[in-house]
Amino acid sequence: MFQKNALSVFALFCAFFSYANEVKLEWQSYTSSPSAKEQSSDYALLKGDYKLDFTKGPFYFDSHFLWEYGLDRSKFAYFNVPELYLYYKYELKAPLYFVRSIQVSLGRKAQSWSQGDEYWDLGLWNPLTRWNPLHPSDSGLIGYFLTFTANQWESNFFAGAIHLPDQEVRTIKEGGRSYSHSRWFSILPEGVAPFPDKKQIILDLFYLRENPFIRDILLQQSFLFNLKTWSKTPEVFYWMKWSFANKPVNHLFYVSNTNNSLRVEEKEGGEVFVKPKFTVFPPVRQRILSTEWGLDYRDISITFSLENTKMKPASILSKDWSFLQEQADFTYFSALLKYNYLEDSFFRLAFIQSWFARSDFSQRAPSIVGRGKILEGMGVEWQTQLFSHTNQPLFFNLKYQYSFLDEGAWFSAKAVYYMTSKIYTELTADVLGAFEPSKNNSFLKRFKHNDYFTWSVAYDF
Repeated sequence: MFQKNALSVFALFCAFFSYANEVKLEWQSYTSSPSAKEQSSDYALLKGDYKLDFTKGPFYFDSHFLWEYGLDRSKFAYFNVPELYLYYKYELKAPLYFVRSIQVSLGRKAQSWSQGDEYWDLGLWNPLTRWNPLHPSDSGLIGYFLTFTANQWESNFFAGAIHLPDQEVRTIKEGGRSYSHSRWFSILPEGVAPFPDKKQIILDLFYLRENPFIRDILLQQSFLFNLKTWSKTPEVFYWMKWSFANKPVNHLFYVSNTNNSLRVEEKEGGEVFVKPKFTVFPPVRQRILSTEWGLDYRDISITFSLENTKMKPASILSKDWSFLQEQADFTYFSALLKYNYLEDSFFRLAFIQSWFARSDFSQRAPSIVGRGKILEGMGVEWQTQLFSHTNQPLFFNLKYQYSFLDEGAWFSAKAVYYMTSKIYTELTADVLGAFEPSKNNSFLKRFKHNDYFTWSVAYDF
């Protein structure tokens, strides 16, 4: 009886739900020695990527779950739900003010707001899952989504009162000391000068306000809007999009007490422990204006992005507290050209140029400088597929991005081979370099020694 009921539940599940699940076993090996005793040069990870959705008439449900667990001595664990929303689409029998369909979504949804932001991993619109900041992924905004679609235009609205910031690497605090097992943990916030004469630095983290996590970080309002228009001929598709956002910045800022910013303790053996007194500050708000335009001609697509973000300085701090990262307004222009010459094979050229409200960052660097891999530079990417006529294809992907700001670069290579339709193996390499001892605390400068290789085996079910 139990088996019969279980089979009935399973049949009902299969009738309504579709799913795409993946489990991956991955080995990471870094070419340099770790900077902290809790970190390592080699890691073993077990990863999961689950997607579940169903459609019932005009209703649609979509969800996406990610998790990661360290099998080595670190045993760190990550979990995230990038998407979890319910969607309803209503097709009008007759156009109403040119509108042909109305779509309503409720929940967490990773909607595309800016192609330039997504390609360069800036994280201005959607928060990012930054367990590995070299390869972050978008997470959704939480709230109400409303979409109106007509013949030659589409408009999207979003409103929400809950804000989840970027998910960074896990930080552990023990006895006033903060550390992480991840090689992508920066012991000092962006813009804080290091102490080269000290042998060891220990952070004394504490909160400035009572219960800041729930009250000041989660309960933040957001409003986003965009309008996209297009025109097409038999061979060319033209489009243009205008976007606006009033929302919290997706990453948190740090503040320090200027009257008592450092506490130095000396112990036996000559070790010097420096404890900077700073705290996590609730999200700073920002206003984003964006214009994007592009065209698709046969197998070629071109996209231009021009975006400006203006941050709203927080005014609740007393005069004894100051920000360790610059709340700098900035504008960037991005150009992307992609040529799809075969199925799952393409060649891409990319360019980005940024302008900041001021150029002297000798004291404090803008927060985006410490997060974005490339803010002023260019890139090239090539992907090809071999043995596409068989059930065992082989994919190659090569990406190179050069930073004018750092006179440095990031090179990434990946090879994926499908041994069966369900099992594949992957080999990757990531190399970073920053040759200019720039005065800003950039991403490439902080992590230029984190070159690493990975080998993994994954099973899709």
